[in-house]
Amino acid sequence: MTAGARVLVTNDDGVAGEGLHRLARYLRDQGFDVVVAAPERDESGCGTSRAVAPDGLVPTRSSRDPAGPTGIPVHAVAAPPGLIVAAACQGAFGPAPDLVLSGVNPGANIGPAVVHSGTVGAAFTAVQYGRPAIAVSLGHGAPYHWDTALDALATVLPGILAAARRRRRQPPPLWNLNVPNVPAHRLAGVVRAGLGAHADSRFTIQRLGPELLYASHQPAAHGDGGEAALLAAGYATVTPLRPVGEDTEALLPFPAAEQGRPADQTCPADQNRPAEKDRPAVQARPAVQARPAEQDRPAVQARPAVQAHPTDQDHPAARGRPAAPDAGRKPASRQHPAELAREPS
Repeated sequence: MTAGARVLVTNDDGVAGEGLHRLARYLRDQGFDVVVAAPERDESGCGTSRAVAPDGLVPTRSSRDPAGPTGIPVHAVAAPPGLIVAAACQGAFGPAPDLVLSGVNPGANIGPAVVHSGTVGAAFTAVQYGRPAIAVSLGHGAPYHWDTALDALATVLPGILAAARRRRRQPPPLWNLNVPNVPAHRLAGVVRAGLGAHADSRFTIQRLGPELLYASHQPAAHGDGGEAALLAAGYATVTPLRPVGEDTEALLPFPAAEQGRPADQTCPADQNRPAEKDRPAVQARPAVQARPAEQDRPAVQARPAVQAHPTDQDHPAARGRPAAPDAGRKPASRQHPAELAREPS
């Protein structure tokens, strides 16, 4: 991927966001073919939402707003960024993009909060449509040092584009870039960081009354040494992410899991198993044929049961005693259970 590639710029803060305009102008000045498509209002915290009205209609305004990035097509869309990226990848705003950049978002997106971020959610959606993506966020504070975020992006962009060219397998790469909100000369550098265990703020919900809740973000203390600690030390962090996928190594808690899976779906673990048509059929196991059929078995009556055991008449202690009416048969209560099981019905 080189200069001249088609780049979609979006965000979750709204089409009027200053970080969005600065990012679009920077990419245009680098020679990219830039198109802006962003929510018409703030959609922060929407994640990968593609929510639409019941009738499916999505109002869109297109312009080359003089107040926006001059000379760049701008589309204000009444939708979250996940839907906007999906629309762009299907040609709704001209040729589908080769690369998606989301930001610059005011406020870091780190740790588990990335699943809630509309900024990162737009990048996740791009990857689902086979496009590499970068989410760019700048730490909170006033004033915002947008140029610092663009300097950090300039540091990593050539390598990211080269990696996107080399990578042929799916899914395509996705990078999450977070930049401390400091003047450019105070940026300590750009480092790769793992996804931390904590977000940059603590989200709390309180009940204020029977029909009212209050939501707020409170600053969070970080002791895990993750992205937050690096940002606090003046470093920009870049973290490769992967989209959601199946955990093929997880053990299922119930034994008949395969029976519940639709026949037209194939689990990756099944690929090493013989196909159904190649497996010996259960009927082929001679479990039933090994036992003689009922009609082929000798009848129980034919077994000389009486001769096999001395009768009461033959027993010395019984001589001289009148025989019982059924002396020729053993009492049923003394028959062996196996013989009872073979009694014909």
